[in-house]
Amino acid sequence: MLEKVDEDLLASTRARIKKIYDEHSLIGLLNSGGIDSRLTLQLMIEHALKHPDPSKKIWVISADTLVENPGVKKIIHELRDTLTANIPWIEYHIVEPREDNTLLVCIIGKGYQAPSISFKYCVIRLKIEPAQYFLEAVFLAEGAYDTCLVLGTRENESGQRKRSLSKHFGEDFFWPASRRKYPDRESRP
Repeated sequence: MLEKVDEDLLASTRARIKKIYDEHSLIGLLNSGGIDSRLTLQLMIEHALKHPDPSKKIWVISADTLVENPGVKKIIHELRDTLTANIPWIEYHIVEPREDNTLLVCIIGKGYQAPSISFKYCVIRLKIEPAQYFLEAVFLAEGAYDTCLVLGTRENESGQRKRSLSKHFGEDFFWPASRRKYPDRESRP
């Protein structure tokens, strides 16, 4: 994939990855199976292999929505198997939604309308919440407060995406854990 990426963008991305790697002991890479997140994962692994540090932990987290496109599901599982076989110090975790948040339960059991551009409850329930619950439980259990979550995405994908990234991550696309706000953990099962 690297040969298709603009050299300046690649250099800038590598500099950000170096910063993340140098400043954090636990790095969580969110991988959707798409091109952006796979490229980010590739660059992080490339950096980690060139700069091995046994004090670093890299965890890759993917969500299986249980209604995933078969091609994406295959990519996620093959990537997990390949990384596990070849780079065992990188942990790969596949999370799933809670049973009461699956798409079928939401549509058939709860009577929600099908997801649409203006009603995107599925992304939160099927991908974001399972990953968030896993990450919070594991990161807090590890006592890793110098953790960084990495998500590869294209700023120029759409005007809405650019505004959203700017709003949540600022110009540097770097959001320290101290600025993150979590929902009430007590209400979770």
